[in-house]
Amino acid sequence: MIRECFHCHQFVISRTCCGYCFKKLSSCANPRVGFLENSGILASSLYIWRPNESSMLNAFIKHQKERSSERLLKQLIERTLSFEMKSRLHETEALIPVPPKVPGQQDHAFRIAKVLSELMGKPIVMPLRSKSASPQKRLSKTDRKAIAFEKIPVNFANHHRLTLVDDVITTGQTMNAMVAALEGVQKFHLFSLAQRVLIDPTRDKC
Repeated sequence: MIRECFHCHQFVISRTCCGYCFKKLSSCANPRVGFLENSGILASSLYIWRPNESSMLNAFIKHQKERSSERLLKQLIERTLSFEMKSRLHETEALIPVPPKVPGQQDHAFRIAKVLSELMGKPIVMPLRSKSASPQKRLSKTDRKAIAFEKIPVNFANHHRLTLVDDVITTGQTMNAMVAALEGVQKFHLFSLAQRVLIDPTRDKC
């Protein structure tokens, strides 16, 4: 099947990006583990998110809505996970992606969690649902403080070490709201494809 590379738009066969773009996207990854601002929760991310500075990363994240990108996402995560990130994921008992607005929908966070589940052998559980009416990407920084989730009945009682998964951590409010809704959990680890709120972030070279 012939497709267009999601970034440079060159025609490629049975891939979602050309070899050059994939190599560049892999090489500009900046894996880091740090603490989420205002919460002290440990978080891992593969990239620093600055939309106006990284056209390739921006295109890749937007491209995740297409199912054809799943194999590329798996290759990218497998190649760029650091040893420390793998250690954190090995310690976790289950993965919880950010709940979608439409129940049952497989959005960016779920696809990333699915890849991590396949790579690390960890189950995905969905114990939360969103109480917010608007898509998070349309919310202002002030409105994001009102993001909230509620528990739904699932077989969840035995999980005490969890990894919460999102595509991009923007302000950290989504993750903080998930932590608040999951009372009784002893230890959290956050994972995202990209972030811009961890303490002492380094500069993106993508």
